[in-house]
Amino acid sequence: MITELQVIDSPDGEYLVIHRANNHFRAFDTLWEILHVLDRQDLYHLYRVVDDYYEHIPPTGLGLMLLGDLNIIWETAESSVMDFGKDQEDWKS
Repeated sequence: MITELQVIDSPDGEYLVIHRANNHFRAFDTLWEILHVLDRQDLYHLYRVVDDYYEHIPPTGLGLMLLGDLNIIWETAESSVMDFGKDQEDWKS
């Protein structure tokens, strides 16, 4: 489970450091990297941690993109758009 988020500035740009409950952590610089290592449950926890992190701090840079992208992912998941592809195997060409 994801428990904490840090935004670290470096000469190469910003990095997001994601901490897990088991004291492991990993740095990312794109959402693409994050999506390749997290499952759906972890992504949900990340969304909650990011949302809490930026509740009192205005997001900028990489954090702003992450918060926006995660909002889009969860708004889409909660809408009927996700049902669109469920029966693709039943479609006829």
